[in-house]
Amino acid sequence: MEYCLSFATSPREFDSQLYALGYTLDHVRFSVKAKHWERSVRLANIGFTKEIVQAQLDKKRREQIPPVHLGVPPTIQT
Repeated sequence: MEYCLSFATSPREFDSQLYALGYTLDHVRFSVKAKHWERSVRLANIGFTKEIVQAQLDKKRREQIPPVHLGVPPTIQT
């Protein structure tokens, strides 16, 4: 989970990261299942609620957005 959250900035990217590692995400139950598992595991049972995952995605997205500088643009010296 931490690995996928370290790269994803949106729910779609999070889903893609999980899929690339061989997991499917059930959005209704918010659970993951590997291909060879018989049952899914609810993410809340391992410490990842929807709110925690969304907060991590939001944090990662904010880190990737470059800051906007307002005011006078820097002058070019020749």
